[in-house]
Amino acid sequence: MARFYVLSIIGFIFLSPSLWAKAPFSLKVASQETGCEQECVVFKATLVVPNRSFEKRIFWHYSTADSDGWQKVEGEYERPTQDPEQEIWVVEWEFPKEQRIEFAFSYEMGNGTTLWDNQNGSNYVLDGIGETLGIHQWVGLAKANWLNGKASSVAGVLMVRNIAYQKSIEIHYSFDRWKTKSVTQGFFESEANEQGIERWGFLIDNPDEAPEIDYVIRLEAQGQVVWEDNQGLTYRL
Repeated sequence: MARFYVLSIIGFIFLSPSLWAKAPFSLKVASQETGCEQECVVFKATLVVPNRSFEKRIFWHYSTADSDGWQKVEGEYERPTQDPEQEIWVVEWEFPKEQRIEFAFSYEMGNGTTLWDNQNGSNYVLDGIGETLGIHQWVGLAKANWLNGKASSVAGVLMVRNIAYQKSIEIHYSFDRWKTKSVTQGFFESEANEQGIERWGFLIDNPDEAPEIDYVIRLEAQGQVVWEDNQGLTYRL
């Protein structure tokens, strides 16, 4: 089975977990979901990319049972973040059916340097319809939407790394651009998968049917607090 490693000027090296914790190039979330009006499956990934080089290319490397070895798809720049040294890039690709996908990401800079995010050398895996988190992520938003297409309430799905049995998930939200704020608790939905990712949900009532909502996610575990705030821009519907 193929494995990707980090390319340096002296060859291939393996990054230990402690070094990976400092690596800024990383996957945030990835998913495989039904698309094309139920006629295909869509792979989507969001990555945090350090703005180290004006000239850069991001690639998604993947392998499936139907592919002829490892394939490569170029990612696209999506937007800046509040941090001028980071950008958000995305990858999206369609498959004719649900399948197991093994994958990794590379970041090619204009100076010839290449960085990898390959989940510490084991590569990421999606066994079918579902989501996974990047190796540096404790919590991530899988999806959120207005229920029944109306602004009466918001339902969301979260991916939470099973770092501890005791953990707290809160959704902090506002209907008036943070002039006022409310908090609701997330709720557990399903046990951790093979990648150690649990599925959580949340529901926010909107009795006044405000036209939009801003929200962020707060995770507390092992005495630490992590915020998922869309790279400083908050989430908005």
